[in-house]
Amino acid sequence: MQRARRAVKAARRTAAAAGLLLAGGSVMGACSNGGTSLAQEACVHIDTSIRLFTRAEHESSQSVAARDAKKAIVQLEQAEQLAAQANSADPAYNPLMTTLQEIGRTSEANLIPALQAQCDAANNPTAQGPVTSGPAPVTAPGRASTGA
Repeated sequence: MQRARRAVKAARRTAAAAGLLLAGGSVMGACSNGGTSLAQEACVHIDTSIRLFTRAEHESSQSVAARDAKKAIVQLEQAEQLAAQANSADPAYNPLMTTLQEIGRTSEANLIPALQAQCDAANNPTAQGPVTSGPAPVTAPGRASTGA
């Protein structure tokens, strides 16, 4: 009896430790990519919202259309929270957050083109270097640049 209790307690501790490791890895993964995963998660909600909104626009039943339109707004509100977190991690996602803040001020139809473009950028990040002011100075081999 005593041995069985110890085995159950050991199994619980092992499961708890495994859960902590998985959760910690998820948190570290979200931090390490500078908000990209949060922005991509927001874009999943945005894509769902756009599908619901488009379906509502073409729905013949007003009650079904209203229900889908409300669901679309809920999805955008969830995306807004994630976009704010992405923006905190990486200010490059400020346009996504700012566009989502327009919920309630304008129709989703007006937001869709910007949201799609911003999600395309979030889902396909490019490794661009910093913008420089011009080409680097060139020197001939064996000569130092004068900088003038």
